[in-house]
Amino acid sequence: MQKYTLLVALLMISSLSFAQRAQPIFATEKDSVLYLGLMEALNKTHGIFERQKRDSLMNVRDEIWTRSFLGYRYNYVPNQTYYQYEDLKNGELDPLSVTTLSIADYKGEDLPDEIYACKNLKELELVNTSIKRISKKLNTLKDLWYVSILNNEISGSQLILKKNKHITYLKIRSNTTGELPKNYKPFKALDSLDLIRNLITEFPKINRNKNLHQLTLSENSLTLEHDKIKKNKSLTNLIMRQNKIKTVPGNLGKFKNLEKLNLSYNHITNMDDAVGNLSALKELSLYNNRLEEIPKAIFSLKNLTTIDLYFNKIKIVPNEIGNLSKLEILYLSNNTLYILPERIGELKNLRELYIHHNQLSYFPETIGELTSLQVIRFNNNDFMTLPNQIFELKNLQNIDFSRNKLNQLSEDVFEYPHLKLLAMVENPWSDKDEIKLLASKLREKGVTVHLDSYSTPLDDVNK
Repeated sequence: MQKYTLLVALLMISSLSFAQRAQPIFATEKDSVLYLGLMEALNKTHGIFERQKRDSLMNVRDEIWTRSFLGYRYNYVPNQTYYQYEDLKNGELDPLSVTTLSIADYKGEDLPDEIYACKNLKELELVNTSIKRISKKLNTLKDLWYVSILNNEISGSQLILKKNKHITYLKIRSNTTGELPKNYKPFKALDSLDLIRNLITEFPKINRNKNLHQLTLSENSLTLEHDKIKKNKSLTNLIMRQNKIKTVPGNLGKFKNLEKLNLSYNHITNMDDAVGNLSALKELSLYNNRLEEIPKAIFSLKNLTTIDLYFNKIKIVPNEIGNLSKLEILYLSNNTLYILPERIGELKNLRELYIHHNQLSYFPETIGELTSLQVIRFNNNDFMTLPNQIFELKNLQNIDFSRNKLNQLSEDVFEYPHLKLLAMVENPWSDKDEIKLLASKLREKGVTVHLDSYSTPLDDVNK
């Protein structure tokens, strides 16, 4: 289906220096025109008497966005820390001094001949070009390891990669999926493939890249529903943040050596049991999805050390969590949990437990068996008293029980020999002077105590 660009006010993109502005892309011209009209109408509605009209327009706008939005068209500019091709072409640079090179707005089908004189070139960037093929002549540049291709437009054909045995990192940003290479096999040494923001709807062919370790597919339109994913024995890190995945398919289980899998910011509600075949997996992120329960496949991943389940709709953690004996960090915050399982005490290697912003009011007896625990955050819950078991966790360094319903605090908090930070903001203390005195004594021991309002810790944001 032909795609059209909606001509609206450009959005500044600050996270990456080379991506300056972005335009939304919709599935049809009709939706683009309608969306533009709605935005113009919204900009003209002001004041309390137009609130109802504004709400109605916003509802239609959001419906179009949900139904038809495909992604953004990004505009790129050259990396100003690189040497520029125009200076090389004009003889202002000694080719042997060039280690980084940016070629911008070049309309030739092949790379310019001047670059092959840059025998010490290590990093090459193509910006707003029309290159049809990456020539095998690049093999003469033996130090070249990094190639970045930003908005290379070759309408009606796909970029052709010729054999290369030196390039280990390939980055491509394209505004049209059809111009991406058919496969990446010719780049024999490829270690990292970065395909962020390419409007990709189909998992790329990487089964013949025997040295590929990292594949980044974030901010695309992947669903994985009908993709024929073939195994790759070398892949260890797969990142698919911010796509349109609803179900994690079993064919991801073919990546037997995968150690890190990031599926944050998708629409995931379930996971195929075959994902449990990822026996080497150590880190799994399902941050900000739509899970109502923890998928059973996860409890088969016996080598997991980190699970991120922030911002889902999970109500219960089943006892099977005890199967994950190597777990070190467990993120369960911002769900709807009201209970933790007894077998949580079997997580003997757990160092950090994040369960804040839930509906918990008590801990199971076994919480005291988490002897390796250093960080526990259960702020923004419904605890009325602190269970005695928590005082058995002598290795705790960082504790946050702010914004609960606590009215008393035991002096057992003095018995944590390694305590560095204690946050207990906004609890309905029955004797506030007593709590202030206790906080003062802890500070005298070198503990940082938050008793008044404080900012969210940095390790709880930008995950």
